[in-house]
Amino acid sequence: MVIVRLKGGLGNQMFQYAFGRRLALENNVSLKLDVCSGFENDFFKRSYRLNHFRILENIASREE
Repeated sequence: MVIVRLKGGLGNQMFQYAFGRRLALENNVSLKLDVCSGFENDFFKRSYRLNHFRILENIASREE
C-alpha cells in the first residue's frame, strides 16, 4: 500500500497524487490519501482540494 500525505496548494496536491498513483500502479498495490495530517499546521489554512476532480479517492484513516 502507498499512502500519500497531501500538503500545500492545489498544484502540489496534484503532483503528489500523480506520483503516488504511479508508484502504486508500478508496484501493483493500493493508493490511499492522507488528507488530514499535512494540513493541520498549514500557515495559509490550505485544505484538501482534489475532491473537485474525478480521481480514485481512497482516504486513509488516522491509524494508517
